[in-house]
Parts: sequence; C-alpha cells; structure tokens
Amino acid sequence: MNSLRWLALVALVVGLVGVVGCNFMPSVEALQQAAELGDTNAQNKLGMRYWHGAGVTQDPGQAVVWYRKAAELGYATAQNNLGFCYAMGVGVYENHTEAVVWFRKAAEQGLAGAQNNLGVCYWTGAGVEQDTNEAAKWFRKAAEQGEANARHNLEVCSKNGAGLEQEPSTWFRGPAEPGVIGPPFRGCFYSSENPVRAYVCGTR
Repeated sequence: MNSLRWLALVALVVGLVGVVGCNFMPSVEALQQAAELGDTNAQNKLGMRYWHGAGVTQDPGQAVVWYRKAAELGYATAQNNLGFCYAMGVGVYENHTEAVVWFRKAAEQGLAGAQNNLGVCYWTGAGVEQDTNEAAKWFRKAAEQGEANARHNLEVCSKNGAGLEQEPSTWFRGPAEPGVIGPPFRGCFYSSENPVRAYVCGTR
C-alpha cells in the first residue's frame, strides 16, 4: 500500500453532503458561471461537485481542473484538495512530491486540514524526507485550531517521543471543532504501521 493510499479511507467531504438537496444550494450552472469569472470559492465547489458527481457526471479529472484553477489563484481549500488528488493519484497521476507542494501552500495560509495533511506527509516520508519532529510541528499548528485528527496525531507523536515540548494532555482539552471530520473517525486509517489520521478535503 502506498504511504498515502490509505487517505482514501477517510471521510472525504465536510459540508457538501449536508447541503445536497437544500433549496439554497447553488445550481451547477450558477457555479460554472461564477467559476469561469474567476470566483475561487465557486471553482473549488464546482470541483467538489465533479469529485462526488453531485448534479454532474462524476469526473475526478474535471474536479482536478477546477481545484487547480482555484489553487493557482491562492485559494487554500482548493490547494489542499489538489494536494489530496496528487497524494491519491485520483484525476491526476500520483505524485507525493507535488502533493506536498500544495499541502504546504495551504498549510502556510493557516488551513488546519492542510497543516495536518502536511504533518502526515512528514510522518510517513511521503513526498518529503521523513521527519517526525517536523510532523509534530504541523500537527500542533492544526491542533491549536481544534482539528480533531491533529490532536490524535500529537498523541501519536508523544508516544513516539517526537517533537513535543509539553505534556500532550494540554492539546486534548475541550471538544474538537464541530464538523471537521463528518461521522466520528469513519474510515480513518489506524494501525501500528501508520497510527495517524488525516483530514482530507473541505468545501469552504
């Protein structure tokens, strides 16, 4: 199993399922029009529609097209989503190095999910030289924003003596940010070989 192949097992989308069928959900035509005018939020959401086949024929390649448009304009969520596509080799050739590039761009903008994903790359050595201390740094940044999987991953780091300068219990106080992972840990990969969880995509 490729080092990030297990990411496919994680719940993919936060938000899209919850709004499908609602009257206020933008039509594909409206999203397409806004996306073609350069609206990065619309570009990302149109990519999500193609990713899931919501109102359109499912087409991961077309999802990548729209993620890339928004990502190249600096839209952090689309950068994270594009990184995921490269990590998985879905809609584009698998390329972990390229996945790291896009995860990093989003992570440096402060997107918690991307910070956690970048930490996963450092933890597994996928597309970057393995560095558990660097992984812990990015998990910590995401955990500070309430990202649930990053909190778990910091505990994994603690058990492995990686990059923690304070007691891990300080990172687990209070509930996680609502809604960040869909159904609790549904499909999250967890084993003795790769005991980390990843947040994958977003719609914001």
